[in-house]
Amino acid sequence: MGGQLMTFFKKIVIFVIFSQLFSLKGVTQGIIVQGIVRDAFDNRGLENAHVKILNSDSNVVALVTTEIPYTVIHSEGAVKKNKNPNSGAFFECIVPKNGSYTAVVSMMGYKTKRVLFHVPQDYGKKLEIGDIYLFQEQKALEEVTVAATKLKIYHSGDTLVYNADAFVLDKQNVLEDLVKMLPGVELRDGRVFANGRFVESIIISGKDVMPSDPMQLMKMLPAYIVDKLKFYDQQGEKSKTMGKDMHDASYVMDVYLKRDYHAAWLGNAQAGGGTQKRWEGLGFIMRFDDRQFFTISADANNIGRERENTDICTIESAYDDRDLTNHQLNLNYSYHPTDKLRFDVNGVARRQDTEFGVKEKQKLDLSNSTDIYKLYSKTSNKINDYYRGGMSMTLRPRKGLYGKLMYSFKYGKDTEESKGYSITSLRDINISDSVWLQIGQMQATVPTGITNIYKDSVLSLRHAYEHKAETEWHLALGGNLLKFKIDYDMHGDNGNINQRYINRVFEDEETEAKRKSLHDTQIKDVATTMQLEYNINYIEDSSKRGILTPYYTFIHKKAHDYRELVLFEPQNDGSEVSHIDVDNSRRIKEKSETHTLGLYWIHEMQLHQKGWVCFNGQMPIHIKDVSVQLIHETASNRQHKQYILLSPTLEMKWYPKADDRKGSITSLNLKGWCNQTTPKEIYLLNQTDTSDPLNTYMGNPELRKQTDLGLSLGFRHYFERNKHNTYATFGSTNTWNAIAIQSIYDKQNGTRTLMPVNVDGKYNISLECGYGMPLASNQTCWLNLSAGANYTRCANMMFDNSNNQGFDYMKLYGYRVKANLKWNNTSRNVEVAYTVASNGNGIISNADSNEKLQELTNSLSITSHLPAGINASVNCNFISRFGFEMKTLNRTFIFTDAHISKSIYKEKVELSLSAIDIFHQRKHVQFVMNGEGHIETMATQYIPAYVLASIRFNWSLSSKKKR
Repeated sequence: MGGQLMTFFKKIVIFVIFSQLFSLKGVTQGIIVQGIVRDAFDNRGLENAHVKILNSDSNVVALVTTEIPYTVIHSEGAVKKNKNPNSGAFFECIVPKNGSYTAVVSMMGYKTKRVLFHVPQDYGKKLEIGDIYLFQEQKALEEVTVAATKLKIYHSGDTLVYNADAFVLDKQNVLEDLVKMLPGVELRDGRVFANGRFVESIIISGKDVMPSDPMQLMKMLPAYIVDKLKFYDQQGEKSKTMGKDMHDASYVMDVYLKRDYHAAWLGNAQAGGGTQKRWEGLGFIMRFDDRQFFTISADANNIGRERENTDICTIESAYDDRDLTNHQLNLNYSYHPTDKLRFDVNGVARRQDTEFGVKEKQKLDLSNSTDIYKLYSKTSNKINDYYRGGMSMTLRPRKGLYGKLMYSFKYGKDTEESKGYSITSLRDINISDSVWLQIGQMQATVPTGITNIYKDSVLSLRHAYEHKAETEWHLALGGNLLKFKIDYDMHGDNGNINQRYINRVFEDEETEAKRKSLHDTQIKDVATTMQLEYNINYIEDSSKRGILTPYYTFIHKKAHDYRELVLFEPQNDGSEVSHIDVDNSRRIKEKSETHTLGLYWIHEMQLHQKGWVCFNGQMPIHIKDVSVQLIHETASNRQHKQYILLSPTLEMKWYPKADDRKGSITSLNLKGWCNQTTPKEIYLLNQTDTSDPLNTYMGNPELRKQTDLGLSLGFRHYFERNKHNTYATFGSTNTWNAIAIQSIYDKQNGTRTLMPVNVDGKYNISLECGYGMPLASNQTCWLNLSAGANYTRCANMMFDNSNNQGFDYMKLYGYRVKANLKWNNTSRNVEVAYTVASNGNGIISNADSNEKLQELTNSLSITSHLPAGINASVNCNFISRFGFEMKTLNRTFIFTDAHISKSIYKEKVELSLSAIDIFHQRKHVQFVMNGEGHIETMATQYIPAYVLASIRFNWSLSSKKKR
């Protein structure tokens, strides 16, 4: 009996144990929720804060406390543990199923905060709800109230964080406006720089959503939905596949959106009209959640607002004030059904219609000869149609395996009609615009010194396309990584140009020549690339790490260029006789194969009380075989070359602090490199092309490979105590056998002969530095200083036809100094930005040809929230220029824009009024200095001053939005 009873109890115990195990298993199979709790003022982690998770019925499903993790430091042979409050206080708990939950965070001396979050259906195993900030309770002491101030900028471990709510923003501001307000962050030529460091990509709330155009997204994404902007080094695909750092990080700007707009549909629509027949219309729709990112935007306007710069069939983008009508549609969609699968689709459709006018004056510094001057004027009407799309699929079927499939295309179509004239002179002639125009149109007496006038008209139609397919796979093998990648690129360019030339040459007696030509071109090139590499982790522990990567790359390129030139010679009776220009009609076939064997090496180790040091180097050997063939109807010309190219690189990075392994606080960079390049295949042909009456092109089969040697040094430091930051970079490049274009000018008829040659003696030196600091303890005022300089020495390869022996060297220099002051006070609802900058360029070639151009810019921007819900802003730019040959450009311009707006109907509708170029002084002016001399350009057709009235509607749809 006792034995049976014992057996019965054993069964009960086993049943209870198994039931508990199964119940525990059921709990652990829930969804893990993670978060970080910080002090809202100084960003430090709050340890031992209580976190209580409530379900939709207000029942407690989890109760935990926060903890600051230990940082392990190896020093003097001992292992030390240290807690860093800047890394934050973490918590982790488990909720049983999907649904809505509330995290209640409390701590003595702080206000309790409730955070609503939602676990979607079929969600993965882990949900991060981000940083939770607690504010200290306000205390009254002798009628003095101390309130917490919103922190604008702080460091969280390796991450630089900006708090969007700490800046003065209204409903009409977009992400680009917010980025311009950030201390230490700059927008240069459509690229973002943070404390001098280039931002390689933009992501949304920690997710790569692959927008078709990140800058376009910045111009459309509303700023009021942004919670924080984070700048940090994001792990690459190799690191994600291996589950550890593989030194493939890229610097990103992470736009964290507010949880209130999570899983919400939101958008805006705007329409406006104004004086000078100006109008605009745009719309934006967006949805973002843990699985999907969707945006669609449309923009149509004739105020010169261009959403995207393209690299295929583009309108001249150097002139931002051109009279441009733009229609554009953008689409982005990213879908993450699971952590193992991701789809991305994007597309762009655009049409631009522009009326464009430009006037140029060019001074050509000829070697060992007197200078010549060229005046050029052009008016153009151009229509550009552009389409671009792409799709990709990212796979992670299991741990240690990554794959990506991608396809993209581009198509562009240009239709252009232009007229222009070019004047060549042996002396500097300062004449008025009206006389200049009459001379160009051959309606005025030609002044002494002018040797040639070319007048031309062009009607062209061009189609260009591009297709690209790519697949890439990573496979983890026993602690190492195998990478395989294949690319396929196909480019095409088809079109015809109908051009008429009228040439007048002034010598002892006046002569005149006319020609009309028709070019039909067909260009197609295909490139296939295969890459194989194997990453070997040869050493790895807590104090050192080493990766050795042998790789092989094979590139096969094939190109076909066909051009037929038909000439129409005018007759005395007004008729035309056509014939094929056999000498300049051609068919070119190019083929190249490149085999690359290389070794990439990374070694990282901890120094004794000196932080971390990382060495990386690369030694590729390229074996390149080039073949190019020119086929005429009567003859054939073929060149074949083989090259062996070396491109070694060696870099050292030092991070002095032991707990700063990525160098986000202090870093020192030293890099040396060598690069060898081959000349373009078409340069190697022994041919003469006279199809362009102004320029004769000649090949050079004796061209040698070019060698560049470079050295760079960089330093960066962030002062944690007072929030100051500084950076400095130095770079130097020396070039042997530089491939340069030799120009021989005929001063009598204004033509030139161009031929590529090798020349030594070229080098470049550049220096850039910056310093940023808050001028107030509450970070309402920031000062950023930056300076840069560059110096280039190059050979002057321009001669006249009477003296083309020997050359001299030109020295080009430039500098820029900039100071930026930003004051942003949310309590007073005002934001002020002031920038003063000085830029200079100069040429030193010989005693009688030294030039210097300078530009001084003062920019003032004031934004304020006035009573009655009115927002106002003023932007003033004072630009002074000196040293121009065109005397009309040596003046001070005052560009002033003003904007006023008011929100009504619960901030869903916004009325605005903008005045652009109040003082009617906006004219685009550009100057370029190079080895040929300098070119001064001024737009003659640009957007006039105007006033624009607009209405904007903002909307959002979400049942979960917290009011």
